[in-house]
Amino acid sequence: MRRRLNNWINTFDEFKQFIYLGKKKPSITLFEFFKIEQELTSNPIQVKKGIYEDIQNQRKSEKQKPLAKSTYYRAVKQKVLSIYCSETDNWFKAKQIPFPEDYSIETNRESLHTIFTFSDLKTYGGADVNAIYQRLTKAKKCFSIYNVEPIRFYPDILSRSRFLKRILSSIPPNQQLDAQKKIIFEIQASFIIECTDLLIGELIHKQGRIRQSNSASRQKVENQLRKKALESIRKKIKDMEDSEKIDINILHEYSTALIDEEILARIALFRRRSSAYMSILEILKDLTVNMTNCVKFQKKEAKLIYQLATEEIIWSNLSEQEKRSIVRKPDLVKAIDQGNVDIVPLLAISRIIEYIRNGKITFEESSAIPVLSPPEFF
Repeated sequence: MRRRLNNWINTFDEFKQFIYLGKKKPSITLFEFFKIEQELTSNPIQVKKGIYEDIQNQRKSEKQKPLAKSTYYRAVKQKVLSIYCSETDNWFKAKQIPFPEDYSIETNRESLHTIFTFSDLKTYGGADVNAIYQRLTKAKKCFSIYNVEPIRFYPDILSRSRFLKRILSSIPPNQQLDAQKKIIFEIQASFIIECTDLLIGELIHKQGRIRQSNSASRQKVENQLRKKALESIRKKIKDMEDSEKIDINILHEYSTALIDEEILARIALFRRRSSAYMSILEILKDLTVNMTNCVKFQKKEAKLIYQLATEEIIWSNLSEQEKRSIVRKPDLVKAIDQGNVDIVPLLAISRIIEYIRNGKITFEESSAIPVLSPPEFF
């Protein structure tokens, strides 16, 4: 039997990971092995003694013989090895990952502390969006040596991603090299997905902060505009009084505003925040190669909005129906047509973020689930 097993082990790769336990039936049951497998898969770094005590208590309640510690820890070791210590070449080949020839464990392990990390991404006012984007760009460049998309592996990594760094830190740099390569790959892949989610989330929050600031300032700006309009009307009436020629039609014209102060205030606030909106657009353009890479427009209107933001399409070329479907407020459409076309890209950028939040624009390298939100005030 041993000779036959040795022959199979030397001939077939599938047998290389098997351990011959002898002719006797193993003392550990299949149910117990599944329990060990489930517990270690969900939390590989948990205290193994706790699982052992649960099995012993179960056996005691069923009046069975206690499980030997050596048998239990041998099963635990087998499971841990199957998760992390399979041969690197075989694992990467099985996952169809072209393993780089000039791979350096030292360099890639160091990158987990310098590139694939969320440290130093905050400023005094909160998260630094530009720093997050730059970190993500560097991480994607480093990960490109594998020539695969990280999102393909993220579902398998997700359940244990929070344990990977602690497991890697427990392995000395010059030991279990195969396990290190696999764990490093999984940490890098999960970072790219989670950093992409963070960046998208922060862009949404940035737009939300802009809207909050605009809402807080809107009434003050409206009052300033009304005061200015009132002073202008008084001056014009005074001029008419001095000329002793009062025309009722002119008075009616003065009393009727072409654009309501509420709309004018929102236009003014858009212009005030133009640099913030344009920085959002630049990040989106660079992240997705002008929205052509790893992005899906779930609605035709979303693509049109992006083209307005980048000025690939201009406002005057839209039909009245398209204008109303994008802006939604007839008074704002009228205001834009009366010389406020410069706010169209800013309005479109704001709508893009709304579409991202509502899932009308999705990213292939993001695991985030869109959350429906109330419509924007425009």
